[in-house]
Amino acid sequence: MEVKKTKRADLEGGKTPSFLMGLVIGCAVLFVGFEWGTRNMEVVGDSGIVEIALEEDVDITRPEDAPPPPPRLPPLLWQRC
Repeated sequence: MEVKKTKRADLEGGKTPSFLMGLVIGCAVLFVGFEWGTRNMEVVGDSGIVEIALEEDVDITRPEDAPPPPPRLPPLLWQRC
């Protein structure tokens, strides 16, 4: 059977560039959508919760009677040549 289409009527040659342009436009819409939704929001806190958190005391324990660590000598002093 003979091919009756001309080369100008064949759409297969433009398939790859059309797909790539679709990806570029889709990514552009996605990035614009991410940037469009960001706003500065003001958070209003309840002062009752802050007062309760400030009233709690936490004891900090540190060992004060611990001996100091022994001094470290440079490696050349204790190694044999």
